Amino acid sequence: MDKTSTGFGSSLRSSGRERRGVTIIESVMALALFATVMSLVAQTLIGVGRQRQVTQRRSLAIQEAANTMEKIAALSWKESTTDALASWPLSEAARTALPGAALNISVTLGHGLPRRKRVRVEIGWTESGQRVAPVSLVVWKHLIKERN
Repeated sequence: MDKTSTGFGSSLRSSGRERRGVTIIESVMALALFATVMSLVAQTLIGVGRQRQVTQRRSLAIQEAANTMEKIAALSWKESTTDALASWPLSEAARTALPGAALNISVTLGHGLPRRKRVRVEIGWTESGQRVAPVSLVVWKHLIKERN
């Protein structure tokens, strides 16, 4: 006899005919496996896209904070106060790209350090309706007396 057994008492060949094609069960299983893999790939791509957007926003916030800090560095000692800087706006690009963006600038005198001011620039925004950790830059500004 020329029958090939599958181990369960059935044969792959019956009546001398070879089995051809794919069964419906095999097709359904292959389709289910393919759908599962594609679902995982799609979720990964969506996650990568979201992370890329978060990274772009954070980079923009860092650049905005650095630009703001450069403008503050160019100000005189007397102009560098919290009250004078409180109304500084964010750039149009930052307001557009960072949802719910807020700029906070604080200037404090150096405790025990005469003629020094601590300047802190902080930019915060929201991601998916939740506040994210803000970007902060801190510099020390020194009063330098001009020589006559």
